[in-house]
Amino acid sequence: MKSLNGVAVAAAWSALAAGGAAHAQTTWTVCQDGSCDFTDIQSAIDASVSGDVILISSGTFVPPNTLSNTGKSIHLRGEVDSSGQPITILDGNDSRQILALSGPAASVENIVFQHGHANAGGALTIGNGCAPLIRNCVFRHNFATQFGGGVHTYQATPTFEGCTFTDNTALTNGGGLYPVGSNSTFISCRISGNVAPNGSGMFLAGNCVCHTDLISTIVCNNTNTSTSTSQVFPAGNNTWTADADSCVEVDCNACIPIRWPVDEGGNGHWYRYLNEPRYWTDWNNVAMQMGGHLATLTTDEEATFISTAFPSSLRFCLGGYQDLKAPTYSEPAGGWRWVTEEPWSFESWTPGEPNNAAGGFEHYLERVNGAWNDIPNTVGRHALIEWSADCNGDGIVDYGQILDGTFADTNGNGVPDCCDEGVLCSPCPADVNEDGVVNGADISAVLGFWGQAGKPLPAADITQDGIVNGADIAVLLGSWGPCQ
Repeated sequence: MKSLNGVAVAAAWSALAAGGAAHAQTTWTVCQDGSCDFTDIQSAIDASVSGDVILISSGTFVPPNTLSNTGKSIHLRGEVDSSGQPITILDGNDSRQILALSGPAASVENIVFQHGHANAGGALTIGNGCAPLIRNCVFRHNFATQFGGGVHTYQATPTFEGCTFTDNTALTNGGGLYPVGSNSTFISCRISGNVAPNGSGMFLAGNCVCHTDLISTIVCNNTNTSTSTSQVFPAGNNTWTADADSCVEVDCNACIPIRWPVDEGGNGHWYRYLNEPRYWTDWNNVAMQMGGHLATLTTDEEATFISTAFPSSLRFCLGGYQDLKAPTYSEPAGGWRWVTEEPWSFESWTPGEPNNAAGGFEHYLERVNGAWNDIPNTVGRHALIEWSADCNGDGIVDYGQILDGTFADTNGNGVPDCCDEGVLCSPCPADVNEDGVVNGADISAVLGFWGQAGKPLPAADITQDGIVNGADIAVLLGSWGPCQ
């Protein structure tokens, strides 16, 4: 086989195998400059048999007809840039569907599908009994005169992983996708900016007992041109579920962590809305496991910021509860506390609340229609989580540094690994004076604390072993020069 843009096919296949794909009998290459096995994709498909891999070079391909795997279990792979984004583009020229999959299994990876046009499934259709893996693909600017602007499936069981569906349009239903009689799984996908009369993100159709799973997937900001507001619409006996890391909301702001910036008068804390129904006490535990707490709105300014960032249509648990053992406890308004033990000096109750309407059991706080309400621990609500911890004392909330990659959080507990491990949280720990260079000035700083023991110690204890000694000098000398 010929090489693909100078990259050895063997290396490409090794990367593919590492990604978990099935072993291939043959690997075919496709590129437009004539240096590969084929210059057009369909010819490569026609030459392949089940199990084969077809590697497609970067660039834009405009197939003259809809591509079809003709029932073969083959694997179509595009190329990616240095950040892992697909740079192989299949363009339907606003005149045809781009790809039709059939047969028991197939996979498609690292491909952008754009400007497809069809009655159903502007970019892609997945047929009866097909169970493909669609990974790291983008579906954008596709159009269906009826169903599924981006994708249409029929009695299939596809898995979409790391895919984006955006700016697709359907004139009937299912702007992003229109699964019919299908059991679909979405992992780490984003479905936003699509348009249809109903189910603008996804319309689940078919007279079946079918289910769609959303795992770490965001569905938001899709536009229904009818009176419906459903981002995901389940027709008939279709059902869908979303895990706690997923978000299905009209407003995308409800789906991402939001920081209240200090330079805008805020506290620097991070807030995130989670839309899985749970009891208040369950959410309280989950929040702590995530390194945060249920949000505590302790001032009018903070409550105003939250109202702006998270629309009043969102209903969620807050970190307030009624302490039945407090000296000030009385029903319905006495003994309220924040889970953080901050002073309870600000309130924003709905008129007539709290009212303990559940017969003596409404001891927990929620926000509804932008104001507060007391609720029992027997109703499922969504939650607003707040992160305020600064374990390394650098003045920046840890959660934001985890989000931007400054610190790792391999166990997902919302605490930087460096804090969990008791080591110095710094990308350049030997730079004791933090001037960007490890040099003699840092040696002087270490010597200034020489022999001091105990915890906590200043940055001179580079190894964070509780004593400033030769071990710290050894690390410093090994890091000599500009910080990387």
